[in-house]
Amino acid sequence: MVFTKVGSDLNTLHVTYYESAYHKEGFVDLTLLHPEDSTKIHTEDVVDIPGIQDHEPGEPVTVVVHHPDHSDDFIEATYC
Repeated sequence: MVFTKVGSDLNTLHVTYYESAYHKEGFVDLTLLHPEDSTKIHTEDVVDIPGIQDHEPGEPVTVVVHHPDHSDDFIEATYC
């Protein structure tokens, strides 16, 4: 599964995800544990949320943000 179309406002991260390049699946909203982390996320980034399918709402998750320059950031959030 590919996570893409990242957007953020204040302390919420909105992620649209796709099963393939042509088939839109849905979206995930996450609450950032550290609102200042929203500055690490840009619309051209791609994110991975390892194990998201095993998490219940309210549980913490780690978001791996992959930037176009091939650098990564790790952000802690709560699955909404």
